[in-house]
Amino acid sequence: MQMNRRSFLQAALAAAATSAFADSPAPAGAKTQVALQLYSVRGLMKDKEGFRKTLKAVRDIGYAGVEFAGYGGFSAPELKKMLDDLGLQRAGTHLGLNTVLPNEIQKTIDFNLGYGNRFLMVPWANAPKDCKDKAGYWKKLAEDLSVAAETAKKSGCFVGYHNHQHEFRDKVGGVAPFQILFDNASPRVCMQADVGHIVSAGEDPVAWFRKYPGRSRTMHAKEVYGGNSGATGVLGQPGKAKGVDWPALFKATDAEGTLWYVVECESNPNTLEHVKASFDFLHAAGRC
Repeated sequence: MQMNRRSFLQAALAAAATSAFADSPAPAGAKTQVALQLYSVRGLMKDKEGFRKTLKAVRDIGYAGVEFAGYGGFSAPELKKMLDDLGLQRAGTHLGLNTVLPNEIQKTIDFNLGYGNRFLMVPWANAPKDCKDKAGYWKKLAEDLSVAAETAKKSGCFVGYHNHQHEFRDKVGGVAPFQILFDNASPRVCMQADVGHIVSAGEDPVAWFRKYPGRSRTMHAKEVYGGNSGATGVLGQPGKAKGVDWPALFKATDAEGTLWYVVECESNPNTLEHVKASFDFLHAAGRC
């Protein structure tokens, strides 16, 4: 019997519900490691030589892995060799929603497996301003990501979504789009919580970890920044603003089994200073 797209999704959701342990994106008891989202230092990576030098500098700081946001024009085999030579692990990549839709996802999977990455994270989505059914928009996104996650599963890969602030601030009928998305997505869809954005939106990231357990293989370790607070974007330095409650968050991610803290510092992409200070913060806290 031929299944349509919606029937396929319903079947996938039912299967996930009956095999939660097998499909859980975050195995309990896993050891968390620290990676860098390379968007943090994009100003240093404007050509291939800068790309290579920056990867080495990131490893020299002590980061165990990296998460990509573009590949600097390198092929998958070239990336694999660079990463292997440096001893850097693959903590994921950020890529456009179109790359995980049915007509592109296998190509995306093949490229990422070619350099050893299994974590495919969509970093942005939002309903157009003139969208008349914003709840429907987020439900459709949940459906698309769920189908992608089931396809990726066949190759041992994971698909997830990374939040900004609008998913919490721009309520739809009093409900956060983030909740609409994850209430309707397969448990296989990873929740890559950007904790700095969640706190900046006035929310508690720990509460969201508890609401959607077993979905967070990777987390964006980011501090609040900007405005007049004096915050620098360095972890543990929120200035006068309410910062991330890191001790509470560490407990939550330990319970969750999060595999990667992916550090992201957005205040200055032309220096390693902030990403080093953020690594030092996590090191002092015993996280790496």
